[in-house]
Amino acid sequence: MRVHKNQVELLPLICTATLIAGFSLPLTTLVLVAIHTIARIAYVIAYSRGGPNARAIPAAIIFLTMIAITLIAFFGSIVMSVIEPKASITLSMMASDISNMGMGM
Repeated sequence: MRVHKNQVELLPLICTATLIAGFSLPLTTLVLVAIHTIARIAYVIAYSRGGPNARAIPAAIIFLTMIAITLIAFFGSIVMSVIEPKASITLSMMASDISNMGMGM
C-alpha cells in the first residue's frame, strides 16, 4: 500500500516534468524515464520482498532521475522561452503568410 501511495504522490511531478523536458531533449528524457520506470519496478519488488530497508538503491535511482528530468524541464523551458523566441515568431509569421496566400490576399 505504501508503494502505491508513494507512486501516486510523485506521478504529477514526473508526468509534468517529462512533458516539458521532452520538448528540449526528447531522447535524453526518454532514457531517463525508462530508467525511472525500471527503478520504480525494482522499488516495488525490493519493498515487497525485503521491507523498507531494501528499497534504498531503487529509491536513490528514482530520486536522481526525477531530479535530472526536472532540471532538464526547468532549463529547457528557460532556453526555449528566452533564447529561442525568435524562431517561434518566425514560424508563426510563416504560417500566417501561408494562410494569407491561400485566401488570395
